[in-house]
Amino acid sequence: MAEGGVNVALGNVDPQDNWEVHFKDTVTGGAYLNNQKLVEILVKEGPERLFDLEEYGVVFDRTQRQDCPAAFWQTDLPADMLRL
Repeated sequence: MAEGGVNVALGNVDPQDNWEVHFKDTVTGGAYLNNQKLVEILVKEGPERLFDLEEYGVVFDRTQRQDCPAAFWQTDLPADMLRL
């Protein structure tokens, strides 16, 4: 089975991780060729859709952090502005 992931700004690892930062990362990563209105919808709705996927049965890794035990495990992507 292939493993992959989703890129969603949750703010549970770094409070500066928000939809605006994710929007900039996505637009920059797309060399400003992406439809920015659609990118805005994607990054604003991303967290809610992630929880929808989990409700449908998709299993995501969680952190082992004591202060946030239910947090989704997150990692950096090469072009991300924030380093988690």
